[in-house]
Amino acid sequence: MKLDFRERLKRGPVLCDGAMGTLLDLYGCHERPHEIQNIRNPGIVERIHLEYIDAGAEIIETNTFSANRFRLTQFHLEDRLREINAAAVEIARRAAGDDIYVAGSVGPTGKLLEPIGKIKMSQARDAFKEQIEILLKGGVDLLILETFVSLHELDEAISAAKELTTIPIVAQKAFPEDGSILSGSFPLEVVEHLLSRGVDVIGANCTVGPQRMFSLIRTMYKDGVILSAQPAAGIPTLQDGRSVYHTTPDYLAAYARELVQAGVTLIGACCGSTPAHIRAIRRTLDELAGQPVPGISV
Repeated sequence: MKLDFRERLKRGPVLCDGAMGTLLDLYGCHERPHEIQNIRNPGIVERIHLEYIDAGAEIIETNTFSANRFRLTQFHLEDRLREINAAAVEIARRAAGDDIYVAGSVGPTGKLLEPIGKIKMSQARDAFKEQIEILLKGGVDLLILETFVSLHELDEAISAAKELTTIPIVAQKAFPEDGSILSGSFPLEVVEHLLSRGVDVIGANCTVGPQRMFSLIRTMYKDGVILSAQPAAGIPTLQDGRSVYHTTPDYLAAYARELVQAGVTLIGACCGSTPAHIRAIRRTLDELAGQPVPGISV
């Protein structure tokens, strides 16, 4: 049986899974959004979860990153929002059993919020609440709010979550900014702001590869903050209309070592990663610990 997640965080690095969309594409499930596969091909979604668990992941994320009302409306799927999210949690829970943590994945609306865009902050918050309520009803162990470029939008997602639950919240910002911003104080300002919001884990994911993620995390480090890092498997190139990532499992694992030694507790990978990448990180974490991590069976 797994420990309470907050207690598990105190025991040392925790390994999350890798990309879902990348694997769905590899399995020929090209229909968009990827979340429709929770209904169309639930067996393949479950197989991907199981592959990550077999690779050593302690956390699997529900296939719900784009399953909020705004994003689903783009595909005329808003009437299936509840079905898509509920199915995602059911699939993940079945794969996870009693030993693996299930994280409810919540991504941004994909819309510009006021004052730049037409979407009101309150509308975004309502959309997040609608999705999070379904994830909570399904029985997720924690929430991962991820790939938020806008800190204001991430605030709305955090507020929505906190209105509904006391389970652990991981808040991850995407940093597509240029190197001058990444080398400045902005990332630490983000950490301090999110710390004031009372989330459990603060970090970054996507948009940058492992090397740049390491530079970013060094800027974000602050005593008393539990950090997370889920880099993409490098910067993709377009081949035959498909995004191809070139970072090898060993290269990603080498930087995972650096990230953990720089203070990261929750480690995983994002776009372009596969179970092979997660397995390589698992080996690295076990080497750092001298033995498999305590408190969970994988």
